[in-house]
Amino acid sequence: MPYLFSNEELADIHFVYGFIDGNAAEAAREYARRFPNRRHATRSVFVIVHRQIIENGFGNLQRDQNINVRQRRFTRMILREFDRDPTTSIRRVSGALGISASHVHRVLRNDHRRPYHLQPVQGLQPGAENEESHFFLSNVLWSDESCFTRRGVVNFHNQHIWSHENPHAIGIYRNRLFGPYLLPAGLNAATFLEFLKAEYANMWDDVMLDLRRLAWFQLDGCPAHYSRIVRNWLNENYPERWIGRGGPVAWPPRSPDLNPSDFFVCGFLKEKVYQTPVTTRDVLIDRIRNACDEIRLYLNNAIPRSIIRRCELCIEQLGLHFEQLLQILYWCRQRSLWDQEWDSIVFSDESRFCLGMHDGRARVRRRRGERRNPQFFVVRHVHTVGVMVWGAIAYGSRSPLIFVRGNMNAQHYIHEVLELRLLPYLDTLADPTFQQDNARPHVARVTIDFFQHTDVTLLPWPPRSPDLSPIEHLVVAWNEIPQEDIDHLIRSMPRRVGECVAHQGASIHY
Repeated sequence: MPYLFSNEELADIHFVYGFIDGNAAEAAREYARRFPNRRHATRSVFVIVHRQIIENGFGNLQRDQNINVRQRRFTRMILREFDRDPTTSIRRVSGALGISASHVHRVLRNDHRRPYHLQPVQGLQPGAENEESHFFLSNVLWSDESCFTRRGVVNFHNQHIWSHENPHAIGIYRNRLFGPYLLPAGLNAATFLEFLKAEYANMWDDVMLDLRRLAWFQLDGCPAHYSRIVRNWLNENYPERWIGRGGPVAWPPRSPDLNPSDFFVCGFLKEKVYQTPVTTRDVLIDRIRNACDEIRLYLNNAIPRSIIRRCELCIEQLGLHFEQLLQILYWCRQRSLWDQEWDSIVFSDESRFCLGMHDGRARVRRRRGERRNPQFFVVRHVHTVGVMVWGAIAYGSRSPLIFVRGNMNAQHYIHEVLELRLLPYLDTLADPTFQQDNARPHVARVTIDFFQHTDVTLLPWPPRSPDLSPIEHLVVAWNEIPQEDIDHLIRSMPRRVGECVAHQGASIHY
């Protein structure tokens, strides 16, 4: 495309092409070597420039230069639009500037701009723990909605409004629980605004006027909260006093771990409501209200301190999920005084052994163009041959090593492991408690029902915590491992738990 080059550049292009005796590929390399800071000219440019000079003379190149000026102006306009708003679209810029979408895309591609997905993380800044933050968090009304169904099937966060059952709204302010409030089944902006107008002012009847003036209202970023009519109502009735998407204080996306209404209240309610099957809608509503009355007994002024701690963990994890660290820390603190109690725990685990190498996914970091570098190749069998093994250990004994056919799923886990091996092994022990991790076959509904019907006592296990399990160290020579070594690993549990508490739920050296 000669019109992309100035007259001086075109002259140098033609000179280099003649200097190399008409070899376009070699001329492109020589031009790049002589003028490294200029726009790169491909070999087709050398051929086109030479042919145009032969056919039309230099006058045609001058006309192309006028096109070049116009194209440069368009390029600057296009790049300026994307510099102003990197989230805009090619179609929007094309319509605003009156330029074809293909030309806009070509300009972006030549400028080495690629579309990337944004990864929303919890946007927090250091310095959360101070008296001002504690005072601020103490005056926030934390709110959330949650859907309860008769079958006990719940949806994911921020998708709870898509249900045929009625969602319930709750709120936490200091040591008070507001609600539950029954919301319409199809929660949208209009129905949520009606709820705010009808119920929000009545929530504060039992709160002192001085505290009301200090209160902030928190909302997450679901579509019903983000609608313009809801935001206008909040700006009119609570100017500069609400937290949410598009509000004076933005609420970070995908951050249920920071909202006490979500990580504390909703989890507690669903645990209480679904202890036994729910038969009717009226029974469901009564259980929700009874659970809310029970949870009011546990509310205190420790919620702001808990949120500050969660903010610190969020910053340490660079905005990623951190709930598992709190669960591990809470689990370890509950068992920090255990000593002889570990002798009755039966630790279990399974592992897959493959022929030649493991069949897990391996990742490497490489530069562009190194896809075919043999250094990054892994030779493997077309069909990885392997075997799944399962075992359990306790203080003073161990179970036989079991070989599971095929992939481990809930049915294989129940029929080949639990029924045939685990139950006879537990019968040989005095008052055992069974431990397993949170793999999908272990937490499947049929597996949980099996443990309930057989009266097997389970040890709750925190997520993503292989460092705490002593059986993780036993991977080879099952029958040749001395029992003293197994007992020593189980006796290390108090040290593992203590180190985990000291590291605030993070990884330990075991």
